[in-house]
Amino acid sequence: MIRGTYYRKFDAPLGEIWLASDAIGLSGVWFVGESHEPTPDSNWTRDEKTDPLLNEVVIQFKEFFAGSRQIFDLPLSINGTKFQKEVWSGLDTIPYGETTSYSGYADSIGKPGLARAVASAIAKNPISIVVPCHRVIGKDKNLRGYAGGVERKKHLLQHEIEFKFS
Repeated sequence: MIRGTYYRKFDAPLGEIWLASDAIGLSGVWFVGESHEPTPDSNWTRDEKTDPLLNEVVIQFKEFFAGSRQIFDLPLSINGTKFQKEVWSGLDTIPYGETTSYSGYADSIGKPGLARAVASAIAKNPISIVVPCHRVIGKDKNLRGYAGGVERKKHLLQHEIEFKFS
């Protein structure tokens, strides 16, 4: 039997989060109501807390929000263009509780002068928090767009700073 996409919602401190996984790994983490929120279709199966991977995802999210986990250890299944995957693959190199600018990040992954294209790819990250796109901010230190909303981005950064130094 071929495994399709399993999904469930998880109640997080920042609101409900959609979780999705496929045969390869975690394929999606979206806040309910965000701009990229998925619409489950006939190929998706609602998980009734039996999928081992989604159970592990929930455990790691609970640890993250409790401050006892800084790095997620999960298999990922990220769908996107080659460029998007290149951009997303380096986001986990930004240390927990720290930030970088879009242009600084573009430079760090060998894409100098492509800050806007990098920002566009970051905005389409399908695995929020686990692939920490919230750690990329404006060059002027202002928070820029986040699919889950700038307030959530702010909360995630404050959360990481609080637990990094506690």
